[in-house]
Amino acid sequence: MARSRYYHDPSLKHLEVYQNFGLGLNTESSTDNLADNELVELTNFDIRARGALRRAKGYKLLSHLAQGKAQGYFRFYKSPTEFDEIVVIGGKFYVNGVETPVGDGKADIQTDRPMEAVQYYDKLYIASGSGLMEYDGETLNFVTPYQPKSLESLYIGTNGLLPNPNDYMETTSGHAVLKIKGVTFSSRYVSQNEPVTIKAYAEKVNANDVLEWKFERRLPSHKEGYYYVGRDWDTDNTYTFTTGWTGTMEIKVSVRKKGSEVAVDEFIIPHFTIKPTDDPADEEISSASIDNCNRILVHWDRLILYGDYAQPDVIYISHLKNPAYFPVTNSQRFLTTNKEGITKIVRFRDNLVVFTPTTTQAFYGKAPIGDDPYFRVMLNSSIGCIAPETAKVTGNYITFLSYEGVYRLKSLGYTENKANVEPVDLQIRSEIPKHEDASAYVYDNHYCITFPQEKKQYRLMYDYGVWTSLEHEKLDYELTYFYDGNVYLQGKNGRVVQADVTDVQIEGTVTPAIIQTKNFDFLEPYAKKKVKELHLLLETNKPTKVKVFVYIDDKLSMRNQHEIDIVPEQDTYQVALAGRGHTASVRLVHEDDAHLQVNGLGVVFKLKRP
Repeated sequence: MARSRYYHDPSLKHLEVYQNFGLGLNTESSTDNLADNELVELTNFDIRARGALRRAKGYKLLSHLAQGKAQGYFRFYKSPTEFDEIVVIGGKFYVNGVETPVGDGKADIQTDRPMEAVQYYDKLYIASGSGLMEYDGETLNFVTPYQPKSLESLYIGTNGLLPNPNDYMETTSGHAVLKIKGVTFSSRYVSQNEPVTIKAYAEKVNANDVLEWKFERRLPSHKEGYYYVGRDWDTDNTYTFTTGWTGTMEIKVSVRKKGSEVAVDEFIIPHFTIKPTDDPADEEISSASIDNCNRILVHWDRLILYGDYAQPDVIYISHLKNPAYFPVTNSQRFLTTNKEGITKIVRFRDNLVVFTPTTTQAFYGKAPIGDDPYFRVMLNSSIGCIAPETAKVTGNYITFLSYEGVYRLKSLGYTENKANVEPVDLQIRSEIPKHEDASAYVYDNHYCITFPQEKKQYRLMYDYGVWTSLEHEKLDYELTYFYDGNVYLQGKNGRVVQADVTDVQIEGTVTPAIIQTKNFDFLEPYAKKKVKELHLLLETNKPTKVKVFVYIDDKLSMRNQHEIDIVPEQDTYQVALAGRGHTASVRLVHEDDAHLQVNGLGVVFKLKRP
């Protein structure tokens, strides 16, 4: 049988002190079963050193340029200390506070989805959801697609940014001499006995000149200089053929002005491949809807676009160091059982983690082919990310919101491991909404996730697994950004705020900060107590008031409700109490903008005889 901690002398006073609330918020366990350093309610307070509680810092308003859908806040750095700010609200772009047109201003920009941007060398690239844009510090315009040369199209791939990647060339006139400009193929590879079409283009001298074309083929077994005539001279600049040959062949295209007897120019494709059968790996993913992409990142000197609602499971990858060239052969599809789209891609340890709503995958490699080719691995086939803005790197993990709650990815293995994710919200699980518009940021070893619909934010000290919370009518932040060590957020109606490290106000206003302890039984659960006094160890930066409520067996009497005046610097404040019961809990409410800190509390009580 357990022994009592105290001698039951009704005349003897006892003091129970609590100076560490380092385990933070717990809304899942009953108030009687919590640890002494856990709290039933912890709103608008942060946990500081040694478990002290300090009024949480707020957010200051930077700009509110227009009413409308928040779509982005970006910076273009001209130097390490000089930058332009771009705010996107309701499909309109504001550069340094001035509304700025895109190109000629006639483009129709989508207004219902967020945008992302990355700075790549001397330009800012914006995935607008209506086309890839670029900003060079002077003008904002759509990217001019790179027009690959013929052999680049054949061996690297046609450019997915072009309206018609396989037919982007044209014959032009006004040149000094007649010359073949290039050729295009209907496909990079062809299977045995399957048709392929070649189309040739020229630079003519005069617009009225009529040209004739000749197409020839040569197999590796043919002697040097010998070509089989596939189609003799004709004014048609296209040639379609099939062949039973498998391997590579050389193709020669010749051009002359009609009426001439000899070729004026020749163009040779040294290697065109014919395969025995169709190879699924060679199937090209259509890039017709690439302009829908509203998300972007840089990885190994390539831009990656995704967020195409027509093909939500596809990513488009640019050519090396060429952000205006997206070879269609580089595109990758992330297949899932549920045929889901990609919600978020996070760069982690030089690799990419690709989330869908119910899966977590990894993407490795630096190039389409070669010594380090692209390949995909399923990391978890049942847990994914449902809110794109919540997937953030937190130390050695990635934390994100899933259908099951807030989880973190623990490892990046090359084989599927369903145990490589774990929940981190067990203390507050029932409090966490499953909303796709949630957003998060990481700052000062905290993972801060905001739920705009509830106007509430939860903060996880991810090194310790401890939660706190914020509530305020302004907490509707949907997008978050990190520049120069500072956090910036964009609210639902387009305003931009900065996380403030000096002030507790949220956009110039303040909301109550609340602490509610567990039901303390002072390790005497079966003994009745007579509470006498509450001692509070508090400090503040300016005079303020704190409301105190002490509940005895979950009941609040008028004699246990107080408002006390707090003066600057740390001090101990005593409040007289009255009441008898088995448990006592303390609730503190602070309603102004003083920097209040709660360093500890103590309860004076007497034990009644059994």
